[in-house]
Amino acid sequence: MHSFRSPTHPLPGRAGRHSYRLGAVACAAALLAACGGGGSGGASGFKADIRRTAHGIPHIEAANEKGIGYGVGYAYAQDNFCMLAEHFTTVRGERARHFGEGAAPESEVGGLPQNLTSDFFYRLHNEDARVRAAWNGYSPAAQDLFKGFAAGYNRYLRETGAAQLPADCRGQPWARAIDELDLVRLMRDYAALNGMGDLAPALVAAQPPSAAKGLAAGNWRTALRGAPRTGSNGIALGSEATDNGRGMVLGNPHFPWFGALRMYQLHLRIPGRMDVMGATLPGLPMVGIGFTQDFAWTHTTNTAARLTFYQLRLDPQDATRYLVDGQSKPMERKTLRVEVRRADGRLETVARDLYATEFGPVLAFRELAWDGRNAYAVRDTNSDNHRLADQWLAMNRAGSLEEMKEAVLRIVGNPWNNTIAADAQGRTVFMSATPAPHLSQAQMDACRPDRAEAFEDAPAPVLRGDASRCQWARDPAAPQTGIVAGRALPLLERRDYVQNSNDSAWLTNPHAPLTGFSPVLSVAGTPQGLRTRQGITWLEDALQRQEGKPTRRITLEQLQAMALDNRVHLAGLVLDDLLSLCPGGTHAGARAVPNWPRPVPRWQPGTALQA
Repeated sequence: MHSFRSPTHPLPGRAGRHSYRLGAVACAAALLAACGGGGSGGASGFKADIRRTAHGIPHIEAANEKGIGYGVGYAYAQDNFCMLAEHFTTVRGERARHFGEGAAPESEVGGLPQNLTSDFFYRLHNEDARVRAAWNGYSPAAQDLFKGFAAGYNRYLRETGAAQLPADCRGQPWARAIDELDLVRLMRDYAALNGMGDLAPALVAAQPPSAAKGLAAGNWRTALRGAPRTGSNGIALGSEATDNGRGMVLGNPHFPWFGALRMYQLHLRIPGRMDVMGATLPGLPMVGIGFTQDFAWTHTTNTAARLTFYQLRLDPQDATRYLVDGQSKPMERKTLRVEVRRADGRLETVARDLYATEFGPVLAFRELAWDGRNAYAVRDTNSDNHRLADQWLAMNRAGSLEEMKEAVLRIVGNPWNNTIAADAQGRTVFMSATPAPHLSQAQMDACRPDRAEAFEDAPAPVLRGDASRCQWARDPAAPQTGIVAGRALPLLERRDYVQNSNDSAWLTNPHAPLTGFSPVLSVAGTPQGLRTRQGITWLEDALQRQEGKPTRRITLEQLQAMALDNRVHLAGLVLDDLLSLCPGGTHAGARAVPNWPRPVPRWQPGTALQA
């Protein structure tokens, strides 16, 4: 949470309790390269100043992006080396080599053991050509950030030594040096969240009818709706809502406190060019949510579609060929090989053929079976989104809220997040600006697949794959073929507030509903989730509008209290009626509910019944 008490409000303590001067000179660079420092680890010119303040928060200053990346890589390795080293192993597709094939799959998922499934997915998703294309798509400044991060990470490993690493990875062969392409693989993994990454078992299970052997993955609705989801609450208050007339932002990310998605606080400064503080994801050498001297922002997972399924009509003569506009086309067969460590320590190579089409890779769920008539492919906007790093770099560099907004709408590189922001002058903005398929309702109606009624409640659009007209439309203003241009995406600017809690853009502010968009982008007129309803209710109660204008203002202390309020909105809606319907129940739950306080203290018994 950040409040703009002054347009020149200083960033937290620059003078810290620890200071590190990191410099790589020519002779040290040669040593890094000789010790396996990675593809860029031996380059000269890396220099950063790291100061740690309360709670060990690193404040990193450098003259350029290469130095910023160097400092972030070194500081992050100091704090989280083993966790990140294991995740690099995952995105390289090497888990089975080091950890064995993994546990048997859950019955609902089907397919191969977990590490094998993971490795085949990442060998497909992060195949060399795609990783190289992503690298070439980054700006020189973003490339410098990754080169610097790899060099800093590798320096920590070299100085510490494999035998002195933390216990979780001490002496392990997978705790090794990295290069910039490892970071590209990691960025592609982040982009696949809430999309292609949820489909890994189905992509790996897909085999022609003659070879399927019952490996079709489980329920596609479960895979896309039941998978662990990212989520967040975000509120930006403007000059008409705050006690001091400046902006305030509440960022409440729903990310784990452990593992590869745990956020990391840091402060980055390039004198005269960038001064930003906040939190980021592992391996991302820039601030993901945070604040500058002039504006603050946060993100929430949006509801826009990122992928579409295509129902392929197969060539009756060959189930690995499909028809488009009457023409038979061959699927591309990709033979992937993964090394597996067996229980006796022996390495064995396992090969698997996976298949791709012009619409994307083939997948197999029970409801989307590859049989003699049809197969199904999936296309994900983020498979070709090579702008993630440049998106956040531009936001970190922005000198004003307007510059940040322009960068978000121009780059459209944020893979699955709304952006919610406010500035020191009390302006707020909401942008649902992520790569989304360019599909109109009319086009989707014209491209309804066979058995369309079976897909009415599909978790993503299902389109005909036998007609080229069903491909995503092209907009020359968009930064990527087939996606919607930033200027056509949902946006709202207000002086009172904008908010989102993972519902559509429709009721970002109920006094200015966002309507008229393709359902691919935002759906209007649908029930809102309980977090959205609670947030809007709290804001409207706090502002006490008369004739549409707020009559009361919100303080920083009130917003902080709201963030930690354990009120359960559903209880306020139904608890009294529930108690009147079920007096004197003997079930343990019925006995707990009457004594349940509102708002609820932390860990109060009975909370799970209401949440």
